[in-house]
Amino acid sequence: MTPRLCVALDVSDIMEAMDLVERLRGTVRIFKVGARLFSHAGPAAIMALRSRDLDAFVDTKLNDIPSVTAEAAAAMASHGASYITIHALAGPDAVTATRERLSRYPEPPKLLAVTILTSIDGETLDRMGIKARPEELVSSLARMAVEAGADGVVCSAMELPRIRPLLPKETIFVTPGIRPAGAAHADQRRVASPAVAVKNGASIIVVGRPILTASDPKAAAGEILAEILKASESSC
Repeated sequence: MTPRLCVALDVSDIMEAMDLVERLRGTVRIFKVGARLFSHAGPAAIMALRSRDLDAFVDTKLNDIPSVTAEAAAAMASHGASYITIHALAGPDAVTATRERLSRYPEPPKLLAVTILTSIDGETLDRMGIKARPEELVSSLARMAVEAGADGVVCSAMELPRIRPLLPKETIFVTPGIRPAGAAHADQRRVASPAVAVKNGASIIVVGRPILTASDPKAAAGEILAEILKASESSC
């Protein structure tokens, strides 16, 4: 299956975000509402996407006690979120409680567990007092989260070959930190190209700055989609 492209609306102003959405309509269907946009616009950002019949990927990485993550996710679901992220470090009880709360909706959003941010590498983990390598920690967190009820996981494309065999076939694999050849990495460290993400088995590929900062965002998205399609055809 060809992975889907999700564009990260990493801006502060909802009008700016929706202007970008309008420019990309017909090319992209999934848009990520992260902490930055959600902090400024709140549920209005989700509802603006749903009113356009688009999928809202709400990426606030819920990380709290089970009752709080469950009710926060339920609120997002009530506004029309299609995907919701919870941090795997919240623990299995939080994942299970959130999954159970979302299951009350006729068409519940997909619950995705964030493993280790793509801005973190082995050196950073060591500074945090965590001795495991990124790929080891991602594997452990991903397996725990899916067993606890998550529909999928969010991780670097570089970790997919290691974790995909550990999880059910229907697991959704979301890969942020995607950079086309020649694009600046900025604060991302465990990055990969769209082609590598496809080859390694991504389900949804998240791209932000390479599209947001392009002089022609629709053309930039089109180029990435073409790379995704070409890589998918080569993998068949």
